[in-house]
Amino acid sequence: MPKYLKLLSTGLLALFLATGCTSELPNSVGTDLPDGLDSGNPERIVTVDVVADGNVALTDPDIINYSDNEVLYFGHQDGEETSILVKYNMADIDSAGIAPEQVNIDNISSIKLRMWMINWYKDHNTAFLDTIPEGRDTGVTLKRHYEVHNLTAELTEDYAPGTEPEFAPGMIYESPSEGTPGGGSVLLENIAFQVLVDWYTNGHNGIIIREGAQPDSTNGFFGFASKELTHFAEVPTLLPEDVFAPGLVINFIDPDITLTLWPEIDT
Repeated sequence: MPKYLKLLSTGLLALFLATGCTSELPNSVGTDLPDGLDSGNPERIVTVDVVADGNVALTDPDIINYSDNEVLYFGHQDGEETSILVKYNMADIDSAGIAPEQVNIDNISSIKLRMWMINWYKDHNTAFLDTIPEGRDTGVTLKRHYEVHNLTAELTEDYAPGTEPEFAPGMIYESPSEGTPGGGSVLLENIAFQVLVDWYTNGHNGIIIREGAQPDSTNGFFGFASKELTHFAEVPTLLPEDVFAPGLVINFIDPDITLTLWPEIDT
C-alpha cells in the first residue's frame, strides 16, 4: 500500500476514536445504580431482616389443579400420612364393547389394581426421607400395607389436600399380614367381583388407597405415577398405551378380554 494511504487510514481511525459514534443518544443502562456502588469491584449485600412470613399454598388453583400432579405420594413419615385418591369412569366398560348383562360376578375371572412406582424409589429402594437409613440402599425389600376403601362422596377435580375424605369402613382390598412387596409394578390383587358390579350398577364415587395400621410398614413417602405423567423415563417399563396411572385390570370371561380402566381423576 502506498505510504500516503497508510497515513490517511491512521488519521481517519484517530478521528473516529476521538469523536465516537454520535448517531444515537446514550442509553440508560446503569443510570439508577445506588450511590457508592463500584461496578468494577462487586460486593455481596445480604438482607437479614424478614419483611413478612406466612403459609405458601402448594398450588395456585388458577394455574393448576392439585389433581394434575404427575406423582401420587403414599406412606407415612414423622407423624404425617398421605393417601392416593382415584375415580374411574364406568362408561369405559361400555365403550370397550362389554354389554351391561355381561358385567356380573359369574363373567369375571379376576380384578386387580396396578400402580407403577417412580424409578427413583424403585432403584434406590428407599422413600423420600431427609436421611436414608443405613442398609436401605443395599437391596432391603420395601414393605408396605395397603388398604382400599370406597369414598362416601364423589371425588371431583377440585379436590384440595387436607384431611382424608370420608370413606366406607369396609375394605375392598387389604394387604396380607406380611405386607405387599414394592418396586416397579405394585399389584393389589383379588379385589371382589361384586365391588365392580356395584360400581357399574349403582355408581362409583372413587376410592382411597391408604396405608394400613401395621407398625412395620417402611417409613417414608413413596411416589407412584399418575395419569398426568409425561416423563416416561421415570417408570420401569413402557406400556402400549403409555399410561402408568393406577389401573383397574379386569379379566372378563365372555368376551375373553382383559380391560384396564384408567383413572378419570387421581390425586
